[in-house]
Amino acid sequence: MSFINGLLKFYAYIFHFALSTFFIGIAVLASTGHQALHLEMLPFNQENLISRVSTLSLAGFICIFLALVRIFEFVFPLWSLSVIVLLVWGFFFTTYTFKGLAGLEWALLLIVAAIFALYGSIMVLMPKRRDRW
Repeated sequence: MSFINGLLKFYAYIFHFALSTFFIGIAVLASTGHQALHLEMLPFNQENLISRVSTLSLAGFICIFLALVRIFEFVFPLWSLSVIVLLVWGFFFTTYTFKGLAGLEWALLLIVAAIFALYGSIMVLMPKRRDRW
């Protein structure tokens, strides 16, 4: 069971690192290309979207770092929970519309992946078991 928990912890780190990298990537591309971001699923207004997405990305990187160095491990599950709340709220409780059934399937897949990452981030809080001989 500890192998699966370790695998879920690793998955949580990779998932949130990829998500934060994606956020910073689209923010940099949008700001350097002088393009407006169109992310209707995020609850930010259009003129502040690039700075808010950059801030979300930096917050994700900071939470991952703090959990990895075991300074403030409790912020990583909070970050994971906030990602799930943003996903569910953005996809289902805003004016965002899906373009066909495939869009809905991808959104549900992303939410399920975030739930697994939340479970893995909770495993970060568990104390390390040390075998004594």
